[in-house]
Amino acid sequence: MEAVIIYLAFGVVWGLVVNKIIQNKGYSENWFWWGFFFGIFALIAALIKPDISQKEF
Repeated sequence: MEAVIIYLAFGVVWGLVVNKIIQNKGYSENWFWWGFFFGIFALIAALIKPDISQKEF
C-alpha cells in the first residue's frame, strides 16, 4: 500500500512540473498526465519543445 502512495505522490509531482514547464513555454495544452505516467521522459520532451511565448515579429 505504501508503494502505491509513493508512486502516486511522485506521479503528481512529475505531472505538475511538466505541466508548468509547458505552460511557461506558451502552450495551452495539458501535459499533466504525460508527466504523471512517463516522468523524466515527459520532462525531456517538454524541455525540447520550442518556446512559443516569445514569437519574433
